Amino acid sequence: MLKRLRVCCFMALCALILFVNMPLGVHAEETVVYTNETTGYQVLIDERAGLFKDGELREIAEVMKELTQYGNVALLTIAVDSGYGDTHRFSENYLINQWGTSNSCMFTIDMDERWLNIETRGNLKKNLNNAKCNTITDNVYKMASKGNYYSCAVMAFTQMADVIKGERIAQPMKYTCNALLALVLALIIMYLYVNFVSRAHKTADKDLLMACEKHLNLYDVRGEFAYRSKKYCPRSSGGGGGGRSGGGSFGGGSHGGHGF
Repeated sequence: MLKRLRVCCFMALCALILFVNMPLGVHAEETVVYTNETTGYQVLIDERAGLFKDGELREIAEVMKELTQYGNVALLTIAVDSGYGDTHRFSENYLINQWGTSNSCMFTIDMDERWLNIETRGNLKKNLNNAKCNTITDNVYKMASKGNYYSCAVMAFTQMADVIKGERIAQPMKYTCNALLALVLALIIMYLYVNFVSRAHKTADKDLLMACEKHLNLYDVRGEFAYRSKKYCPRSSGGGGGGRSGGGSFGGGSHGGHGF
């Protein structure tokens, strides 16, 4: 009897310890951990993959609270072999089921698809558009690939809040892509220019003739009778007696040359 009593006390003590160390209001199920009394917007955490250590979810929730000034905010993790399929579609449907079309945003860590996703609804999508969402996930994916999911989530929600407030965030991937694109474009332009300059142009016939050296040499020149011509000159209308005039000429050959 005493032995059973000891076992029961030990089990009760273990349960009490687990309850005390468990993050208050946050567990591996869909849980609303905070509601903004002014706006009515909520912080929701659905931790299905068990990625976070004790106390980390509480700190992430504190970062998420800032977003409740503008809309509802959620964190969703998906476990391996969940079979939910496309992360974007699942996250979109999840967000609609929670808050419909009201202002809301969600960061998803999908361990099954190995994919990070940010989903937005309502007015929040004006600032958190596709380009900004892609930039934020670009900025945090290296942390997730190293298993640092806590820092990944904290930075994601921090940058989401910065974007909504109109602040600028780092965009290293965008700058890198723009630099590479500029380099490729410069190489293409240089190639086209060199190809245009170096290609052979057809020379005009006039240019060829002008560039030729001209000579005219005559050898053994002889004169030969070519033809005889006659010219008739009528009498002048105001003149007196007439007479016959005529003559002939010997046509000569042509000659020419250029001294040198």
